[in-house]
Amino acid sequence: RVFHALEWFRLAQTESPDVSARAKVVMLSTAFEALLEFPQRGDKAGYFASEVDKRCADAAMVKKPFPTNKNYPDGFTPVGWWAWDFYKLRNAIVHGDEVPEAALNHPRPRHRHLGQRWTGTAIFYRCLLHLLREHRCLREQEDDEEEASARKRLEDSAPELSAVMDELALDSVMDVRDVYRTFDWLPPEPDDDAAPDTVSST
Repeated sequence: RVFHALEWFRLAQTESPDVSARAKVVMLSTAFEALLEFPQRGDKAGYFASEVDKRCADAAMVKKPFPTNKNYPDGFTPVGWWAWDFYKLRNAIVHGDEVPEAALNHPRPRHRHLGQRWTGTAIFYRCLLHLLREHRCLREQEDDEEEASARKRLEDSAPELSAVMDELALDSVMDVRDVYRTFDWLPPEPDDDAAPDTVSST
């Protein structure tokens, strides 16, 4: 499952001019489908949004309700709504709908240079990291001999995955909260160096 997802993720990162931005969106969507084990039928966009919320939503995010959807009436956080929109974009591409170039970029003018693939890469990383932690595959969680032994068996059977896990164990590789702030999904961090507000006595 992870290897299949990583293969599609790798293909989505190609810089070849022969592969369109629309094709890369579909390939990245396929990577998510493999990683998160999408259902064969049903509301796949809703499932995607819900799974991304479980793994990627920040505690400071607030859900926007979705009263017309009986499966997800509470709606999603901003990162979940991104997943919803991204999968709807994937569907439009696959079904041959007309997809303007602007749909492949962030809707806010000051972020137009950031494509959907850039955002999706950060979210995919977070989902993968969450999955590996769920299955206790990262070195940071080795707190007893049994876990260390289990990891050793995994390293011997799948050295390629071991290399991926070593890289992901460094949580500072990508702080996804910086991505969230870039898209205004989170408030900016307070400037600790800023001078405190003062009131003039004159």
